[in-house]
Amino acid sequence: MTQAAFAKSLELSRASVANIERGTQAVQLHVIFKIAAVLNVEVQELIPAIDLGITNVGVTIQVKDWLKRIDADAVPVTSTSNAR
Repeated sequence: MTQAAFAKSLELSRASVANIERGTQAVQLHVIFKIAAVLNVEVQELIPAIDLGITNVGVTIQVKDWLKRIDADAVPVTSTSNAR
């Protein structure tokens, strides 16, 4: 599949696909799901594993930072439901 055909199937520009491939453009979550569907792979195959230390694309560092921010912002969950 050409880059142009791939971009069209994702409803993105060819330039966006090229930027994503180079790691210079962030990928929105819904686009990751579209990519997985077009390539007929599981979404997990497109996301680098954090615990493997994959840093050659810079994605792992971004994911780790994102997870740290979520963890720092997390509010402890307490049970406030009133069982009836």
